[in-house]
Parts: sequence; structure tokens; C-alpha cells
Amino acid sequence: MHLTTSHERFTVSVPSSALWTSGAIIGAFLLIFMLDRATDSTPVQHLYYLPIILAARRFGTRGGAWAAVSAIVSYHVANPHLLSWRYEESDLVQMTLFLAVGLITAKLTLDANRLRALATTYVKVYARKRGGAVAFYKDGYTDLRGWFDYASLSTTELDAVERFAILVCSDRDGAAILEAGPPAR
Repeated sequence: MHLTTSHERFTVSVPSSALWTSGAIIGAFLLIFMLDRATDSTPVQHLYYLPIILAARRFGTRGGAWAAVSAIVSYHVANPHLLSWRYEESDLVQMTLFLAVGLITAKLTLDANRLRALATTYVKVYARKRGGAVAFYKDGYTDLRGWFDYASLSTTELDAVERFAILVCSDRDGAAILEAGPPAR
């Protein structure tokens, strides 16, 4: 059973302050912009990915999108021959990659934080058996991915289970009681 939720209550946490990180991102953009303008070289243009990734990791989706748009603008201002409404295929690919890197980095960071928050969450399972009797079935902790196999045992007890009640207790997010039927075999 996968215990992660779609709620975005988990935040990106990096020990540095937002002000320091913002300054580092802006400084990186300025440095890369000056190098790009001076060299007009493709390897320098790939350095724009660094502040995009930093912004997405620290500030999430909005930070990644903001940094990607900033990189697109900086890239085009540093290379005036690109300032036209008729973009070549390579320019469109570069703009798409800037946006994709920012958004994908933010998504991966959010997912990693969610999984980290749910890793080693305590789970206790009770089973209602045919005939109505309720009994303790299994307990344990979620793995590092936030998963817990609530149904499997090394006995044939699963055959008699009609319904499961699953208590999930997290120090950070509180507790929840879920219900599930036995898995199909």
C-alpha cells in the first residue's frame, strides 16, 4: 500500500536562508550572463541550468519556473542575434529545456521530501475476519519509499480476512485510519 498523499503540505527544506539563496541565484545569473555575452559559446550557455536547478530545489515549482524564464531572457539578451520572433529549432529546444529542467527538478524535490517524510512511519493493521471477529494482524514501519505491505504474512490467515483497518501514525503529520479490502490474488 502506498501511503503518500497528494496534499502539498511538505515543503522544500534547505538549511540556507531564502535571502542568501536568492542572492546566490541572482549572482549566478549575472556571472553566467556576462560570460555568455563575452564568449557567445554554447558550453557557457549550459551553465544557466545551475541557477535553475538551485531555484527549483530551494523554492519549488514557482522558483524553477521563475528561474527558467529568467534564463531564457538572459540567454536572448546576451545573444542579440537571437532576439527575433523567428526562432530557430535550437532556440526553441533550449527554451523548452530550461523550463523542463526547472519544473522537473521542483517535482523531484517535492517527491523526495514527501517520501522522506513518510519513511519509517509506524503502521498497525487489524483484520475483520469472516464471521465478524476483529484481531490484530500486523504492524511495522514503512520503508524508505513510504510503502508498507499490509497484507502479506507467512501464514494462510489472509484467506479468512474480509476487511483491513490500517492505523498510520506519523510524528510529523499525525495519524490516519484507512480501510482496505484484501488484495486480489
